[in-house]
Amino acid sequence: MSKDAWTKLNSLIQDYSDNRESFDLERLQSLREQISLNLFFLSDSFSEYISDYDRNEHIRKSKMAEREQFWRTQKDDDGKSMTIAEAANRARIECDAEVDKCKESLRKKKRAEIILMSVQQILNSISSRLNIIKEK
Repeated sequence: MSKDAWTKLNSLIQDYSDNRESFDLERLQSLREQISLNLFFLSDSFSEYISDYDRNEHIRKSKMAEREQFWRTQKDDDGKSMTIAEAANRARIECDAEVDKCKESLRKKKRAEIILMSVQQILNSISSRLNIIKEK
């Protein structure tokens, strides 16, 4: 993630959390705009996390399928063809690094999704406060 945008977004949200009761109309509007802009600056990082997960999942599945197919053609210690379960187990062991990459990229993807959803809820809250102030 862009550190500057991330740091700024955190700071803006913390400011809102600490001072939301004392903000006037102009300050709330400015805060909402700044949060939206910083979220925009993070969009490239967020989309990269999503595509990284999709790419790593594809790589993992492809390698797993290739290794399972390989092991299905091999013989076990008794000279018998390996079962589907045995081939899948060996493929899983060989694809440990790919699984770890998938887990990490999934963590980043989910974090981005949670941040997007949470920031949207905060922006909705600010909008509600703006409406209350305008009605007074």
